[in-house]
Amino acid sequence: MTALTAAVVQADLVQTLVDLDELTLFAPNNAAFDAISAVAANLTVEELAAVLGYHVIAGVVVYSSDVKNGTAETVQGGQLSFRVQDDGIFVNDAQVVQPNILVKNGVVHIINK
Repeated sequence: MTALTAAVVQADLVQTLVDLDELTLFAPNNAAFDAISAVAANLTVEELAAVLGYHVIAGVVVYSSDVKNGTAETVQGGQLSFRVQDDGIFVNDAQVVQPNILVKNGVVHIINK
């Protein structure tokens, strides 16, 4: 999660994420960050924070076994769409490649996009 950590620091969101009582974070892997590096390099701090906020659900810890087909609202105000299929769990068009990484105040799922 090195690229994600750098982006969270750059967007000044470390304390914001730490202060959430419960969260579910869908964290793009380094390859996903590499794929958007040209676009991300031109984002302002506020725009980067909004993009990262789209990957966080606050107030609930959702383990992979709890994911159902449907939607959830993010802290940024957007909607994530979930699909559970035989070949895995998908968040929008990204696949969860490493689920259920426990953190102090919730859970992180690594996604490939």
